[in-house]
Amino acid sequence: MGLFPGNGGRRFRASFLSTSCLQTAPLTRRRERQVLVSRLLVSRLFASVALSVLTSFLDGCSTESEAVFQTARSAIFRDSKIDKTALNSNYRYLRVTTTEGREALLVLGYVDAGAEGVPVEVWYSGEREALRLQNGRLVSAVGMPQEWRNVSIPSMPDWGALTERSLPLRWTRVRDVMPGYRVNVRDEVTLHAIAPPGNTKLQGLDPTRLVWFEERVDTLDRAPLAWLRGAFIPENALPPARYGVAKNFGAAAVVYAEQCLEWNFCFAWQRWPPEPANPNSPGR
Repeated sequence: MGLFPGNGGRRFRASFLSTSCLQTAPLTRRRERQVLVSRLLVSRLFASVALSVLTSFLDGCSTESEAVFQTARSAIFRDSKIDKTALNSNYRYLRVTTTEGREALLVLGYVDAGAEGVPVEVWYSGEREALRLQNGRLVSAVGMPQEWRNVSIPSMPDWGALTERSLPLRWTRVRDVMPGYRVNVRDEVTLHAIAPPGNTKLQGLDPTRLVWFEERVDTLDRAPLAWLRGAFIPENALPPARYGVAKNFGAAAVVYAEQCLEWNFCFAWQRWPPEPANPNSPGR
């Protein structure tokens, strides 16, 4: 079983091909049949395209990814084994903890060329879950019950500059979300410094040694309401993300973060082991 269990009984979100988009004036029976056939063809076409894209993605990176997955299987430890096993110094690790308390170490597969010249780290679990991080921010999460793909973020100040900034930083993120085929979901994000929190999953580090930030998100697309903590909220409302930034060897970089992919699906990640590795070092 992977770090993130499958959907099981989780309810899939409705496709963006909403029937309300196709409603017009009252139709004759013949016209109704034509519309139904058209909807069926569009749905099948969309499913076919989605499958083709996914297959192309998997085929395109199958050779390299398979080697990484096999390495991950031999190098990754879960739950109680993490703190008891000597790690291979030839690899870089990411300790991931879910809200349910499940833990695993992900292995850095490779560092990809990112937009604006900012590298993207690609981390794998032994169960083919993958996280892509750019300068400490999540730009992709696949192989999980909830996935983010094609995340687009603007050019951002480095964390060293942000630690000296007194005003909040506002920016826009665009992402695709699965399941549900929601594309170009726009988030208005506000980043600001906060005091060291006391309720984190940080391991082996004193929170007061880090500089902390919080990102609050206002998602612009509409969504059904869900009952949470005594109130109805949009299902696509995201809890704040948090970042712990360390200044090691003169460089400021994220060494711990918390991220939610939806309002009830969250996890924390931490560069592992916590010391004395330089979090801004290049790939293995």
